[in-house]
Amino acid sequence: MPRWKWLIAKITNRLWFRSSIFCIVGISSALLALYGKTFIPDEFSRTLEAGAIEDILNIIASSMLAVTIFSLTTMVSAFRAVTANATPRSTKLLISDKAAQNALSTFLGSFIFSLVGIVTIKLGLYEDSGRIILFVITIGVITLVVATMLSWIEYLIKLGRVGETIKRIEHAATEAIKKTASDPYFGAKPCNIEDKGAPSKSTEIYQNRIGYLQHIDMSSLGTVCEDQGVEIHINVIPGSYCDTSTPIAYVVGTCGDDDADKIRNAFMIDEDRSFTQDPRYGLIVLSEIASKALSPAVNDPGTAIAVIVSMTRILSHWQSKKEPKNATNGDSEGKKDEDFPIIKYPSIFMPCVDTASMFNGAFNSIARDGSSILEVQLYLQKAFKSLSEMNADGFKENAERHSYLSYQRALAEMSIQEDKDRLKSTVLRKTKPKKV
Repeated sequence: MPRWKWLIAKITNRLWFRSSIFCIVGISSALLALYGKTFIPDEFSRTLEAGAIEDILNIIASSMLAVTIFSLTTMVSAFRAVTANATPRSTKLLISDKAAQNALSTFLGSFIFSLVGIVTIKLGLYEDSGRIILFVITIGVITLVVATMLSWIEYLIKLGRVGETIKRIEHAATEAIKKTASDPYFGAKPCNIEDKGAPSKSTEIYQNRIGYLQHIDMSSLGTVCEDQGVEIHINVIPGSYCDTSTPIAYVVGTCGDDDADKIRNAFMIDEDRSFTQDPRYGLIVLSEIASKALSPAVNDPGTAIAVIVSMTRILSHWQSKKEPKNATNGDSEGKKDEDFPIIKYPSIFMPCVDTASMFNGAFNSIARDGSSILEVQLYLQKAFKSLSEMNADGFKENAERHSYLSYQRALAEMSIQEDKDRLKSTVLRKTKPKKV
């Protein structure tokens, strides 16, 4: 995705943007009635009393202002509840929810529409035909408000619940891991795993900002490669922490200051991580929810178990990971061209999300904080068994490693031998595996 498209997508996810659009539509709808003479025949122009539409608009204006304030107050309270019961990282996902943005934008847009309508009526700008048009538009606005309010009530009932928050994070993480699995190298060539460190005769590119990588503009990097005849070896992936001491990329070939700035600008750095291109972030946020549920103050192992099941579902989608045709180690016979991702940028080399890092982000803290709880440990072992049997690179090795580590943590914390024996029967590997 080019930088400008990514910036537009980021802006359109903001609440103020959608609200502004609805307000503009409301103002335009109210002003459209000024040209009612063009659309309404004269014989229908005097069928509506002058004060009827003004009374309706007054009701809409007063009620929509109250509903908007109430809705904002309810959302803020729900975000506080999510922060206290789940994790603060999940509130950003809830704020960008389309259902909430549509509801608030509809209420605010209806208020602005009615306000503009009242002002224009008081100024005497509407003729008889204009009031007819305004009345028809008002009926449409009332219908839209009623439909939105019905769905909004259902939304508010679920808002702030930990279970609903887990579902939303799972959905975002699932979309991210599916998107990454379909094109794990973002159109570039995969890095050779055996090659470590900087390529020979390369120029290091450093970022001048400190934060997390949210997006890479591959098309801009591809343009630099075509114009200058260079190769770019990317050293980070979305979600990576970037600072001024670690190179974000290596350039093989002649690279001037302008080219270095173009490459640097292709890496979008922000203060927080994003769910969009970073499948690991959703797993980490879910893990935080489970850790808080396992704290002595909350003591809710059921939520931790729900998170374990959710993360198993998310990781299962990594089975659909596609490797470029010339990078597959196995036999590619019988596979169609659409089974392989297209290499759009042959001069760019990109690393992939590490399976080990996904497992670490998902299960390390749960295994540590739930080490003394048998039920949590049993569900962890079930998850590891399920993941080990999936057809995905590194799943078997990482599942066995985490099964062993989780078992060792449990042995150190559990005091009842019967619990230890029951857990032992479910462990995938009881001896220390090789480091993945």
